[in-house]
Amino acid sequence: ALAGEQIEQALKDFPETRSVFAERSEGGRYLDITPNREAIARYGLTVDDINQVVETAIGGNTLSYTVEGRERYPINVRLQRDFRDSLSAIRQIPVAVSGGAQVPLSELASIEYASGPPEIRSENGQLVAYVSIDTIASDVGGYVQKAGNHLRQTVHAPPGVYWEWAGSFEQLQQVE
Repeated sequence: ALAGEQIEQALKDFPETRSVFAERSEGGRYLDITPNREAIARYGLTVDDINQVVETAIGGNTLSYTVEGRERYPINVRLQRDFRDSLSAIRQIPVAVSGGAQVPLSELASIEYASGPPEIRSENGQLVAYVSIDTIASDVGGYVQKAGNHLRQTVHAPPGVYWEWAGSFEQLQQVE
């Protein structure tokens, strides 16, 4: 996404560019739950055990189906909203350990909010960020060629990061 913002800056004042806008790469809030392997091992648990608790408690888990006539409905189980709607509530989610005891999830994992992209997008198995460009050029193909040369000279993307032109230019290529 950083490359998208670099492209936006590089084309902002480029001739025949009316406007350019890169998707913002920050702004999403995510809940990161990272199992503490030493702590879960002390209780005889595995990372998968913790993942199962989190999946069931927060996201819900389909246990079975009910059949009503020709229709099937899933039976989902998860904690009530009050027990999963805040960071402090999630930290207190009980995890069953050997001997019938329960410990709070916070003793077995770090639980924090993290910033990230507002939406994670992918195409063909690769992460993608979109940059929208509006041009006043009557020759879209010529604009793309000149802008592409400009980007190759000014945007230094890390290895594995590249850009492709789409939209009107892609349609023009298909017609040709």
